[in-house]
Amino acid sequence: MAKRKGAGPVARVVVGVAVAAAVLLLPHLLLPQVGGHPAVARGLQAVAARAGWIAGGVLVVTLVAAFAARLARSGAGGGVPFYARIVARRRSGPEWGYVYVLSNAAMPGMLKVGFTDRHPKVRAKELRTTGVPEPFRVEFAIRSDFARRIEAQAHRLLDEERLRKDREFVRAPLDKAIDVVKRAERQVRGAMGGR
Repeated sequence: MAKRKGAGPVARVVVGVAVAAAVLLLPHLLLPQVGGHPAVARGLQAVAARAGWIAGGVLVVTLVAAFAARLARSGAGGGVPFYARIVARRRSGPEWGYVYVLSNAAMPGMLKVGFTDRHPKVRAKELRTTGVPEPFRVEFAIRSDFARRIEAQAHRLLDEERLRKDREFVRAPLDKAIDVVKRAERQVRGAMGGR
């Protein structure tokens, strides 16, 4: 069974406009109907007086939600928290970054173990080109001041599983690849004096 996606940005705006219109019009439509009930009529008049503000609030919330949904779907940020993108840009050391393990449903049994100085979700989106039928999925990632060395050590430890020496793809179980990256991190930290 296919997974049902939520309403798109356009649908959210349409619903928001409909709710705002109902908030604006409903009190005015009901006022003639409750002429014999003064307390109800006063309550509806009070709601009608504030209906513009309520409708405006509904529209603003709807537009912000639609804009956020559009950003998430378009790949701007790729679901990566804004602070993570900023932190990734601020760090500037040549060794700083992430070592990641990516999988792809189109390549069963094959993983990509690599380095990036951006958030791994951003890197996974970058790898989604017309030549790759399925998106990459971040299975594991670590952030370190010595990420380049950790990646190189992980590649040495996975030498037998690498498909080609000039590529970052390995044919290994996911748990083994993750364990190797963790072991590479411990080895590099030990070599760097525990930093």
